Amino acid sequence: MASVSIDWVKSRDMMVRTIVDAIREWPEKDRSMFIQAHYRGLNLEEISHSSGMKVSEVRRILGQCERRLHDALRRFRGRKTASLEQ
Repeated sequence: MASVSIDWVKSRDMMVRTIVDAIREWPEKDRSMFIQAHYRGLNLEEISHSSGMKVSEVRRILGQCERRLHDALRRFRGRKTASLEQ
């Protein structure tokens, strides 16, 4: 079994912290929808029904959430593991 690099573990932990911190900053409604879609596996219609919102509004909010998370993770893209510790 291959050993796991300490740098990789640190980088992964930093990324997880970044994700959690970013999601915590979102409004409760956005956070709830994102968690329902990405961690509980609900589809747009199910989230729409549970939130009392139109499917198009749920889709818009989830798109915003995904863009915000993408932006928060920008520093992790295209860099080698060692450079993430800076």
